[in-house]
Amino acid sequence: MPAELNPVEYASFLRGKWRVVVIACAVAAVLAAAVSLLLPVRYTATARIFIEPPAGSDVRASVAVSPIYLESLKTFEYFAASDSLFREALEHFGLRKSDPERTIESWKKSVLEVSIPRNTRILEISVTLPDPKTAQRMAEYIGERTVESSREVTRMGDTEIVGETEELRERALADREKAETGWSRFLRAGGTSALESEIASLEMQQYRLRRSLADAEVRVAERSGSEGGANQVRELRRQLASLDEGLKTKRELLARRSATQARLRAERVRTREALSALDEKLREVMSAVGFRGERLRLIDPGIVPERPSSPNLPLNVFGAMFFALVISLGYLTLEFSLGRGSRERKAALVEIPSKARND
Repeated sequence: MPAELNPVEYASFLRGKWRVVVIACAVAAVLAAAVSLLLPVRYTATARIFIEPPAGSDVRASVAVSPIYLESLKTFEYFAASDSLFREALEHFGLRKSDPERTIESWKKSVLEVSIPRNTRILEISVTLPDPKTAQRMAEYIGERTVESSREVTRMGDTEIVGETEELRERALADREKAETGWSRFLRAGGTSALESEIASLEMQQYRLRRSLADAEVRVAERSGSEGGANQVRELRRQLASLDEGLKTKRELLARRSATQARLRAERVRTREALSALDEKLREVMSAVGFRGERLRLIDPGIVPERPSSPNLPLNVFGAMFFALVISLGYLTLEFSLGRGSRERKAALVEIPSKARND
């Protein structure tokens, strides 16, 4: 091939070969038009769903939407593009009866397209079928079922949270009733007040016995050898020892009952606070039911398409003509290069003998 291409010579060569380019483009256009006319006509209907932010979210957050949030919305594409929903739609409109051997994957690849346009909260569901009315109804059906599926998932989550909170509240209510029953039983048994009164009475008796004992000991000391006084002292000491033992027992019992009372009182306070907290949580959960996640709304069920989406005759013809133009120009460029190289080699062979004769 030549080292450098001469534009003028190349343009002159192309002018001489213009018929090749025209014929190639014409043949490609005719073939593309014929193939396009032979292909089955298909129509595309599109339903659109608006993805609303959670109702309880900040209004400013719904305005300043982050790219991460928009990327997370692609999750809803899986609702609309699920295999089970598409199979349900096929069976609902009886499309599989026309070709029962065709697989779900093949149907889905050629019929359904789900996407969220960049930087939007719009979910587009496109259905392509030979019948425009069926395409529109199927796109609307898949859109409605997508909205229902999203609501069902949200409702299931809400029901689970409410159920768990109610179960915790029932347990807290049972604990509080148990604590109240234990406290009531403790009070019916006398609590600590009756025992404290008994101890106070015994302490008063103890005080009196000690005074009586002191007086008796003084009298015995004044009347040394008095048998009656000595017996009285011994009797008072015995009564005082018995009273001290009784007081010790009563005080130990009071200490145990006081500990029980403190434990039961703390249990009552704890169970009441726990029940109050769960009541508040249940109110919050119930008020947030249905407003935690994004809400889908079918804003455009689509229209019955009037123009086929495929085959696109103008696009196919122009594409074929462009392809033919590129191929023909490439072929002519190669032919020009090879022809020029051949001519240069012949000229070189003629020039060498002439130089030899001159020498």
